[in-house]
Amino acid sequence: MKIKEIMSKIFKKNNLKFLILILFLAHSTYLYFFYSPESIFELQALQTTLNDLGKYGPLGFILTFIISALLFFPNSLLAQGSGQVWGIIPGTFYTLIGMVFATFISFSISRYLGRRFIYFQIIRKHPDLHKLDILIRQHSFWVMLISRLIFGPYLDFISYLAGLSPVSKKRYFPATLLGILPTALIYNILGALSLNFSFVFFLLYLALSALILLSTYFTLKHFQK
Repeated sequence: MKIKEIMSKIFKKNNLKFLILILFLAHSTYLYFFYSPESIFELQALQTTLNDLGKYGPLGFILTFIISALLFFPNSLLAQGSGQVWGIIPGTFYTLIGMVFATFISFSISRYLGRRFIYFQIIRKHPDLHKLDILIRQHSFWVMLISRLIFGPYLDFISYLAGLSPVSKKRYFPATLLGILPTALIYNILGALSLNFSFVFFLLYLALSALILLSTYFTLKHFQK
């Protein structure tokens, strides 16, 4: 194949968009693994920064959460910091807002840049993958809910993956909100417990963990029907 033909294939609209997505994800992965964000951005530093921002702290926190979706920053640290600074209930509220925006951006980037390429170049050419694609589209809500409950800590990874899938937007967001709520609450409880241990909050943490396991089990049972 001539170089001109290869370049022509690469620069087709869908191919180019997918190439941009791959380069973007590769760059974010590089930053994550080679700059060790966990060691650079500690909980204590986050707490100090949010306190210094005063009334603009929640806005700064939400913006940081949005940026974390682009850089693969471990959002568990952000959520725990929220619990430290504002407490469990307000912290969970701000964390949910940040998570929703982050998942929206990750999903939208992946859907715009990669979905058409994945469908036309891979899925449509393989009957088994095409059947799976149809099945996921038919059960979008349950697929997303199960994914969020089981893989709660991997917020951005699931969002980017969902963008490449046939999951519909109107089912993606309700399922995501419902699925990330327990995770957001648990992280904020852990953040609050790291400052002042409370046996009541510890029991709440255990209860929520058990609830996630049970809800995942029954959701899977429902999906199997």
